[in-house]
Amino acid sequence: MAGSHIDTVINGGPFDGSLGVIGAVEAVRALIKAGISMSHPIEVISFQDEEGVRFGAGYTGSRGMFGKISEDTLNLKDDLGRHIKKHMSRQVLILLNFIKLSGLRKRSRRI
Repeated sequence: MAGSHIDTVINGGPFDGSLGVIGAVEAVRALIKAGISMSHPIEVISFQDEEGVRFGAGYTGSRGMFGKISEDTLNLKDDLGRHIKKHMSRQVLILLNFIKLSGLRKRSRRI
C-alpha cells in the first residue's frame, strides 16, 4: 500500500499530501511499464481529512479504513454546518459511480 492524503493545512503548500498520492500512482505505473511482477498486490490509497482542518478530527480517512471512527466524530460539523457523516456518504457515492462508469474493477490487474 502506498499513498497519502489530499487535504492540507492552511499555508501547507499546494503539494502537501497530494504529492504522496501522485508519487504512489507513478510508482505503480512505472512498475507496470517496466513489466515488473510483484508477489503481492499494490494498492494506492488517498485519504481525506487526515489533517483535521475541515472538521477538527484528524486522521479521519485512515481511522475510517480500520473502522475506528467514533459516533462523536461522525457528528462533527464544518464551518458551514455540514456533518462529516453526510459528506462521507456523498464521497462514497461519487467513488462508486466513478468505478461503475470507468470500468475500473474490470481493468484492474495484479502486477
